Amino acid sequence: MTMKINEVTPRFVMTYEHPFSGVRYIDKRLTSVQWKLFVNMAGPEVSDNPIEQTKRSSVMYQKLVFFMDTVLNECVITGIGDATDIGHFHNIKVMIPELDPTDDFILQTLHSKLSTIAGEDMCILQLSLYASDTGVTYTFTPNGHYDLPLQEDFIGAEALHDAPWWARNDCDTYDVSKDHEDAEELLQSARVLADFEEHILEVMYGDGSDVDEVANGAPAEIIRVDQWQKPRKV
Repeated sequence: MTMKINEVTPRFVMTYEHPFSGVRYIDKRLTSVQWKLFVNMAGPEVSDNPIEQTKRSSVMYQKLVFFMDTVLNECVITGIGDATDIGHFHNIKVMIPELDPTDDFILQTLHSKLSTIAGEDMCILQLSLYASDTGVTYTFTPNGHYDLPLQEDFIGAEALHDAPWWARNDCDTYDVSKDHEDAEELLQSARVLADFEEHILEVMYGDGSDVDEVANGAPAEIIRVDQWQKPRKV
């Protein structure tokens, strides 16, 4: 199945480089990999209020970087066939809807995820991904569609979420069924990215009173991201 990619007219284009380390899990083998992700993104044209759009694009940029910093670093990327071998480490698991987690499908899922997170305030253009275990750089250029399954073909009719993880505005990078023992924890964790965006919006559009209150001893709001803290290395 394919999903259509939204098209926008860019106002500016920039490239974000995100190196991250992780593990590729294929056929019961763990391979340490140094990845380097290049994200070309653009701010959509808004003729009636470009200053407001610049603010919104700034918020979305910070939100995208938060996702990449929080989720991708020290991740374990696996295909759907081997996902259960990783156990309960959902905070580091990236589950690709193919038997093998090859970089071409990693790019498609990441492009869809980043585009969903960005919404209408930032357009994700071309993605490139270099992997040290192959020495190859893959590039994904949107051509109007993704070659990715729908949730009913990925997890099944009893999936916890209607949309697969790459089509949801959260920090999830894998999916489970409704009766999975971690289902409740996953539902609770879905709020973290929204809470982060809300905090950034308050900083961007607030009158500064919140900062003054904290400076005068008022308690600060805490955004918990512990569900994505990486396991300690032994």
